[in-house]
Amino acid sequence: MLTDEEIMAQVLAAFQEEQDEHRQTATDILLELEREPDHPRHQELLDQLFREAHSLKGGARAAGLDAVEQIAHRMEDVFSAVRQGKLQLTPEVCDSIYAGMDAIGAMMTQVAAGHPPNLEPHQAILDTLSHILGETVEKTAPHATARKASVATPPPPPGAEKPPHSAPPPARKSPPPPAPSASDDLVAATSLTVAAQEEPWQSPAPPHLVPGPAPEPRAPARTSRTTTGWNQRRHALGRRHNGSPVYRNARPPVE
Repeated sequence: MLTDEEIMAQVLAAFQEEQDEHRQTATDILLELEREPDHPRHQELLDQLFREAHSLKGGARAAGLDAVEQIAHRMEDVFSAVRQGKLQLTPEVCDSIYAGMDAIGAMMTQVAAGHPPNLEPHQAILDTLSHILGETVEKTAPHATARKASVATPPPPPGAEKPPHSAPPPARKSPPPPAPSASDDLVAATSLTVAAQEEPWQSPAPPHLVPGPAPEPRAPARTSRTTTGWNQRRHALGRRHNGSPVYRNARPPVE
């Protein structure tokens, strides 16, 4: 069974071979894009550049080479910005990438000689790559903020009223009283009719009048069929006269 030191030695040896291939492939692609900016496979080549830098970063991390990983990580971020159209492959950007590839090669030579990689001689290259990325962030941040603000809170429609912050809950309305049913009307009419039968109608006492000339004799009064019919209807259950309920002490109509 292999020890941890033996496993790390194998990982380091594998990365020593792979990193040289990744650096050479990335350099060839970058030279081709510089010669032909409108390359028909422009986006495809940019994607491959990103993958080469990503493989360099991952291999250096697995091998425990922090200095190599830092520079590879910065180059990966630069290629990512170029892929997204946030950064152009200007001569200054390409020169920084070439310098980063050479710095990784120099540190891997130290590793092959049995020495840890030294980042200090290549710190300026790392700072240059970070500066390029910082300028890219500063240029894109205001546009991204404005775009986010424009879509985050759309303006309210015209005429819309702003709701109050703390509106009291609406008062609960008591249910309306139930509508009287036909049976209720029948009971009420029956009660009124029975009361009218028990207390017959009495004519109020006539007011005190000053005696006047004697009236001429009139024909004898006759019983009106209309009055008789009205009295009959008055005692009928649930009936109404002229749309009004039958009340006791009601006066019959005078003809």
